[in-house]
Amino acid sequence: MLELHATEKEMASIEAKFCNDTGFNYVAFLEELMPRDPQPFMYEKRLETLRSVNQTGKLPELNATFDLESLLNKIKTKVCKERVRVLEFMRDYDKLRTGRMLKTSFRRALDLCTFELGESEVAMLEDMYQSGNPNFVDYLRFSDEVESIFTTKDLEKAPLLKVTQFKPVEEWKQNELSPEMEEMITRCMERLTEKVRKHRMQLFPLFEDYDRVHNGTVSRTQFRRVLSELDIGSLVNEQEFQGLYQKFDVKIGGKDDMNYIAFCDLIYEMARFEMRKP
Repeated sequence: MLELHATEKEMASIEAKFCNDTGFNYVAFLEELMPRDPQPFMYEKRLETLRSVNQTGKLPELNATFDLESLLNKIKTKVCKERVRVLEFMRDYDKLRTGRMLKTSFRRALDLCTFELGESEVAMLEDMYQSGNPNFVDYLRFSDEVESIFTTKDLEKAPLLKVTQFKPVEEWKQNELSPEMEEMITRCMERLTEKVRKHRMQLFPLFEDYDRVHNGTVSRTQFRRVLSELDIGSLVNEQEFQGLYQKFDVKIGGKDDMNYIAFCDLIYEMARFEMRKP
């Protein structure tokens, strides 16, 4: 069957080498006939990987901020949107009203404020607002800095001071894309704008059907579905969809969603429609 073209003497030699009381050891025969590289023993390598992961004990931080200015801007934006009273959460840990608190209590208070900060971000705040005692944090200075978005402290002592209102930057505008990606998205938006202008489409109603909590966002699959229902999804290829996801991306509960209000407003602006009234 194998057509080895061996003589009787050679066949007898093969049988003598690979035959035993059980029968013909074809596995040994094939390994010698067609040798292969030995399979690596992955079990020990896998165990070593698991040990190294368990030793760290902490998951890698997602979307962490690495400079203090951006971190404070992130906190101020959340406080401005949700009207969080930082001082109310921290004052309870300072029974004697000394203006400082333990670092462990400072971390608990930040968790109560739902800032969702990473380990490195909390460490930056502790270093910045550390009190004279290395185990304490001057929480009053931190609170005054955050509350400065609403009011300026001791304003009555400087009545001529010009106060500028804090305006949080929209999250989707902070997304950075490469110049090539921006150019591709611009061409895609122009195609979409042309069809919306031609047919005078209403974009918001279909998006709002999927926005049950009215926070101005939908998931990526819902965004794609709405474009298909509007019969403009065929104008966007897969690469352009990925670019749109990156450009209008916002974080909602740790998940990547789409800011459809910004998308629709930009389409209407490019189409030169009256604001939300095509």
